[in-house]
Amino acid sequence: MKHTKPGQGQREILESFAWGELSLESLHEELSEIMGRPIRKNPMMRHFGVIGIVPERSVQITRAHLDNVLQRRRSKQMSDQDLIDWGSP
Repeated sequence: MKHTKPGQGQREILESFAWGELSLESLHEELSEIMGRPIRKNPMMRHFGVIGIVPERSVQITRAHLDNVLQRRRSKQMSDQDLIDWGSP
């Protein structure tokens, strides 16, 4: 995938996570791959920061995102843990 603007690939990956299409672990792996280096995270916690990964505020979570994620959980496309990870800061 070729990206024309700085941060475009990272933004697309974050948008996929926002729509519930990626697990937290997949988000971490894909961002690490596109950045060409591992993204630092605390192994004792199930989150990591994205400051510095995308040059500008990137994805605003809307009601449509929430509805989509809840529908994905109801249809068993997401696990309980995925839903918790998605909704936790």
